[in-house]
Amino acid sequence: NPVMPANYFNTEKELIKRTLFLQKEDPVKHCFRAFSDMVFNSHPYSMDIIGNEKSIKKITRKTLLETHQKQLTESEIVFTFCGDLELETVLEMLAPHLNLLSQTKKVQKHKKKKVKVLKNQTKIIDFDREQTHIMIGKPSFSVGSDEDLYLKMFTTYLSGQSSELFVEVRDKKGLCYSVQPLQNTSLEAGYWGIYIGAGHDKVDAAIKAIKDILEKYRKKGFSKKDFNQIKKMINGQNLINLQTNEDYANFYSISVLHELGLDFQHHGFEKINSMKLEDFNKFLSTFLIDDWNMVQVGRQE
Repeated sequence: NPVMPANYFNTEKELIKRTLFLQKEDPVKHCFRAFSDMVFNSHPYSMDIIGNEKSIKKITRKTLLETHQKQLTESEIVFTFCGDLELETVLEMLAPHLNLLSQTKKVQKHKKKKVKVLKNQTKIIDFDREQTHIMIGKPSFSVGSDEDLYLKMFTTYLSGQSSELFVEVRDKKGLCYSVQPLQNTSLEAGYWGIYIGAGHDKVDAAIKAIKDILEKYRKKGFSKKDFNQIKKMINGQNLINLQTNEDYANFYSISVLHELGLDFQHHGFEKINSMKLEDFNKFLSTFLIDDWNMVQVGRQE
């Protein structure tokens, strides 16, 4: 039963309005907004989480409180505790608060919406800046699928300042000031791609360099040594990411909330460790086919 003071509500609403205004002047936001629209098209994932000018006008303190109460009775709730207390102690602490909740209705299963896959789409947005922002990518796969895990491995290999992507395209060739792989994975769909920030006079060369690297892995795949190194990198990152109680809470709670199971993340790492090189390379040979979608935001000459 949040109080939600009117002055706090109005401040939050004003901050969102300012964010929406600033987005109009941000070429990076335009790039990712256009790419999201392209790969998710009619799917709800294409919507901006903060909304737009039209939707923010409809939100009032009253409707927000009503929505909150509706969610409490019609949606799943997960309570997570990470610490050194016994379960009985935690339940005793929570009981007074849980008793305030009304009986939750039986939650209906959400119907998944399929994404209409688009490929070979290009959108160019004229924006008067020295840098051009580019996203090259395509729709990918739902969370937990083998294909999604293959892309997680590929993304891990191409990430960081010591990766081939960074060293070859940025350091050696000087074609961009920023380059990185991006993987968006959700329950129903996702996307995978590479973001590039380059000078407007180096756009074509930067795009070619990126596509050449992707084509190399499509044709040749990975060596056994590099494949095993990816697995070590992922295991190491997992250990680093699980340092605090908050880390553990996120690690387990999100998958439970989405009914994927308590050990969903753990099983994913097990699957990665058991994956075979030939299957990984076979996936790359089909996924990395040159039917990329591309968005460019920058100065047109």
